[in-house]
Amino acid sequence: MGKRFFAHMILALTLALAVCLTAACEEAGGADAGGEYVPQRYWMQGANDKLEQEDGNAEYEALYDRGTLNRLEVELEDGSGEEYEVLYDTAGEIIYAEYENAGSQISYDGSVWRDESGNVTNGPDLSFAKPYFTNYKPEPALYPHNTMGLAGLPLRELNPGLNTWLHVVPVDLTEEGVRRYPMLAGNMFYLGWCDVTVQDGKVTVDYLIPQGNITPEEQCVAWFTDVSGITQDFVDRPQSEYRFGEPADIATALQGQDTALLFIRNRVSFEIPLGRTIAIPVRFYVSNELYQEMKQEMLELYQRMGSV
Repeated sequence: MGKRFFAHMILALTLALAVCLTAACEEAGGADAGGEYVPQRYWMQGANDKLEQEDGNAEYEALYDRGTLNRLEVELEDGSGEEYEVLYDTAGEIIYAEYENAGSQISYDGSVWRDESGNVTNGPDLSFAKPYFTNYKPEPALYPHNTMGLAGLPLRELNPGLNTWLHVVPVDLTEEGVRRYPMLAGNMFYLGWCDVTVQDGKVTVDYLIPQGNITPEEQCVAWFTDVSGITQDFVDRPQSEYRFGEPADIATALQGQDTALLFIRNRVSFEIPLGRTIAIPVRFYVSNELYQEMKQEMLELYQRMGSV
């Protein structure tokens, strides 16, 4: 019925990076009283994204901007032949509507109704539609026990014998400082970040996850000096002597390598939206141009390892 109000938004990795770099960490990472590593938590400033859901005779399409409801479209059809599409702004004011009955269609521009020729005409009273804005409550989508790993070089591209979506990241161990890499949950969402700190001949790996409905369940971090050391058995049942938050000696543990491959396989359960602010993670798309640029830079570093 008529034109769609919202175009599907493909979110760039640049936006995801900006979100993290401006986010405030609320909890420090490290080991808790039981010795288990606790990741940092940060407030996700949010990204533009769209949620769709149905509730009885109403279909909702909500557009969020930095975690706040920006616009809401409601489609109403009760089976009587009358159909409405109503678009609200962030304050709940109706800024556009369409009404169809018996094959004829008129539109509302926020002040008057017009027919298909653009002439002012009479239309229905839209006051009945006001509660659809105030009563809108997004239902969270549950993602239990999802694998979380890095966004980098897909292992099955480096070693076609491996059956996994997980990635590795080549890290230059000769350059001191902190580098940040995005993490993926379920190969679907950017959900968290990995910080790699190289200092005084040691390398330490930490990770961050957003505030909200996300629960860490398992965690594994490992380093490899050659991709051939990553087997299918390891990917299926990863175990490692390395630990998040604990420095590893580059000269001994990593054989003095200039570059090594970082592997992470954690497990988390989460909901979308993540919390009260309707924080929505950015979707991961392999075809995203900025991801492809990042991947190409990592591939060049990987090739310098002499592993291909």
